[in-house]
Order: sequence, then structure tokens, then C-alpha cells
Amino acid sequence: MPSIEDLRHFTQSLAMLDAIIQREWEGRYYSFNSRWDQKQQMASMRNGEGDSWFCVFAPFGAFLKGFDHESKMSPRNNYKHPVSLALIEQIYGHKPLTEGVVRGLNPKANLAELSDDLAEIGYPVSPN
Repeated sequence: MPSIEDLRHFTQSLAMLDAIIQREWEGRYYSFNSRWDQKQQMASMRNGEGDSWFCVFAPFGAFLKGFDHESKMSPRNNYKHPVSLALIEQIYGHKPLTEGVVRGLNPKANLAELSDDLAEIGYPVSPN
């Protein structure tokens, strides 16, 4: 099992990657709300097919609740176009986001239009 901080970073990374690639909120699988409650954050996944999970991060720890309507765990590629593994690894590595990473994952996206997502997710941004 990952540490709580590693899990938080991973779920933020999933949400940030989805926000970059899938600009329409309704089409996203992953979300992360860094201001869900005064001292809590919440990550979630919903795939539109009945599968979902959410994870609450709080000062006392974290808990995760999920539902898989087929009861099988299988990896899926949720994106309709090829994406760079190196850029995905930067996101999953919780590296500060740059304009180059955003454009490399989705040429139609940019840091400026991701500002609301960046604030909500609490994902780090490169100062340059």
C-alpha cells in the first residue's frame, strides 16, 4: 500500500491528467477537490458505466470506498488518442506542471485555461 501522501499525489495526478486531456468536466473519469471541506480533500472516479470510487483525505488519515459493477479489476485506456508515457510519468510523479507538458498531452489545452482545475486539484505548477 502507498503512503497516504503518495496516494494523495497519485489521485491528484490522475485528476490533473484527466483535466488536461479531457477539457469537458462531464467526460472526465477522475476528479480531486483540494478544498472539499475545511481540513479534508476528496478524490473520485466515475466511468459512466457504474464503476466509481472516492477517497477522503483528512487529518486523521484517509479512507477509500469503491464499487465495480463487474467485480473485475482491469486496466483501461480512457483516452481517444495516443499520449506520451514520459509526460504521463511526469504527472504521476507529481512534478510541477509546465506549458510543455500540457501541450504535449493535449495540443488544444494550456495552463491558463487549466487555472480553475489547478486550483481545485491543488496540483503544483512550475514557476516558469
